[in-house]
Amino acid sequence: IPLGNRKLFLILTTTGGLIRRLTVEFPNQIDTHRLVATCSLINERLGGLTLAEIRNTIRRRLSDVLILRDAFLSRLVDSADSIFRFSPDRGIHYFGTSQLLDQPEFRDLSRMKAVMALLENPVDLANILSIYGPTPGSDIRISRAIEGVAIVCSSYETGRGRGIVGVVGPPRMDYARAVSILSFSCRSLSDVFVV
Repeated sequence: IPLGNRKLFLILTTTGGLIRRLTVEFPNQIDTHRLVATCSLINERLGGLTLAEIRNTIRRRLSDVLILRDAFLSRLVDSADSIFRFSPDRGIHYFGTSQLLDQPEFRDLSRMKAVMALLENPVDLANILSIYGPTPGSDIRISRAIEGVAIVCSSYETGRGRGIVGVVGPPRMDYARAVSILSFSCRSLSDVFVV
């Protein structure tokens, strides 16, 4: 979306529902007619790819049109690593953390600090969760990312993307119950959000 002669407002959306908005300024005036054609080309060449695939292959996928010295395309390709890197914390939701205090293991202040530090740093939490679940619902794992803390995770498919559900608790938690809750939750989420 043009914001004057030299500024664009970009809206990037993924099939998984993530949205990123950013403003890009250019040294020279932007040809809006050419911009429409360029956007169509970008959607055609990059549509359906993962963000990682776009970051890793954008230069090759657009190499034949980069010779046209289009300022917008050049800027997009040169900045692809940052433009197509969505913040991992945007889709993280958690609740029930106060229930951890009911467990004797979490009365130890240092252990509780470690858990709270993890929950306060969504990038670290996303990194821990990102290793789980290549196949929806079938990959339930137990993480020991923090000593004395267990994280049981399972993934689900929404039809528009993939998500991960996890339970954080003490290592002595009732794993059968946690797995049952996760399986039910993942099935329910998959059913509700199928497009």
